[in-house]
Amino acid sequence: MKQYFITGTSSGIGKAFTEQLIPEHKVTGISRNIFFSHRNYSHIKMDLSDINAVLAFQFSLDENADEYILINNAGMLGELKRTGDTNPEIMLKTINVNFSALTILCNTFLKAVKKTGKKALIINISSGAATHPIASWAIYCATKTAVDIFTQVMAEELKETENSLIRVYPNYPGIVDTAMQNHIRSADP
Repeated sequence: MKQYFITGTSSGIGKAFTEQLIPEHKVTGISRNIFFSHRNYSHIKMDLSDINAVLAFQFSLDENADEYILINNAGMLGELKRTGDTNPEIMLKTINVNFSALTILCNTFLKAVKKTGKKALIINISSGAATHPIASWAIYCATKTAVDIFTQVMAEELKETENSLIRVYPNYPGIVDTAMQNHIRSADP
């Protein structure tokens, strides 16, 4: 049995991951809202923009699991406005959700799983926006680029320690029909 921790399980890709995994694996969802009730599902209600809450969070690992998997899926687009017109509070919230919370969760997860001696995997959901600039998406593009390089650095660090039990990867799901895509499509060009 694998134990999954997935951020952003209340909608979109995170919700779809959870629906696919809970029949056979233990899943802990980390999001503001809960949409699942299943014997293999537990929920941590957390707003990932609240960095103090993220800093206080500890992973509860099931000792019967064969492998632990963290999927950092949560993300927010933020305001679709050009730099200089964006609300700084929304900018900070977007940075916290997309990057700060992710890095803290990765760090906390690695500390916990290294003690187990079991296999572990981190998948950080990225975006095509990490590789090319899109006007009015400055913070989203920048945070996704930061996620990519952070993930690459973690992979290098794990190679240096020859820890073959722990792997990390970015994932680029492409355009997925989610609430975020609906928001993008309804935005003023």
